[in-house]
Amino acid sequence: MTVFETQNLTRFYGVRCPRCLEKTGAAAGTNICPDCGTVVALNNVNLRVPKGEILGVIGESGSGKTTLLRYLYGVDFGATGSALYRNPSGEMIELGELDPAQRRRLRDREFGIVFQNPHQGLNFRISAGGNIAERVLVSGERNYGNIRERATLLLDRTGVPTRRMDESPAGFSGGMQQRVQIARALATEPCVLFLDEVTTSLDLSVQAKILDLILELHQRTRLSILLVTHDIGVARMLASHCIVMRYGQVVETGLMDQILEDPQHAYTQELIGASL
Repeated sequence: MTVFETQNLTRFYGVRCPRCLEKTGAAAGTNICPDCGTVVALNNVNLRVPKGEILGVIGESGSGKTTLLRYLYGVDFGATGSALYRNPSGEMIELGELDPAQRRRLRDREFGIVFQNPHQGLNFRISAGGNIAERVLVSGERNYGNIRERATLLLDRTGVPTRRMDESPAGFSGGMQQRVQIARALATEPCVLFLDEVTTSLDLSVQAKILDLILELHQRTRLSILLVTHDIGVARMLASHCIVMRYGQVVETGLMDQILEDPQHAYTQELIGASL
């Protein structure tokens, strides 16, 4: 069973012309159409995110992986093709048919996200506990004691000292800010967690702790996770399934172990070779 399925998902930025798809992609070595200058951020992307599993989306800058995440998360519009989301009741929803308010409800109640830059995912004008409370309020909870108890539980679960819950995350280390982001993302018990380069700006020792935390949370909750990363080592540690993207196209897909052991595409081979 899948939680997301896309078919021929394509996203243009620009005027586009009849030859945009033909003249861009991995074989062409560019995602910019030489005829009209349109950026083809996604070029007929097909994928499945297995329910309860972690799908790694790997690629360098400009590969289209972040555009894919933004579209599925519901903050980017205008793609063609199909993108289906399976909600908790099992109904398949076409994301392209939702209006902005419907997408916002999905983000508020069924999705969670952790950004590379904590300034995108946290409100630094309020406390760490307040950041979680903002999300808990979306679920309809209004009792102060219950909200504070939920915030305490999530901070403790993600390794943030609960004695610091009334402090602003502005005074936290980068790794601790990421932990608060993860706690905030989990506040509404989402069905899907989106991770956008969550360890890129962290020291190696801190990266390892954050990755261990994500693995532990996944084993406990069986969340469906879409992991976007340029680092195949991060995907190796977390993901059970993987797609590799280049210039807006998926060039390889399969089980993570299978891709690591027997990469078929030259670009995937380069990525794996560089990580060894």
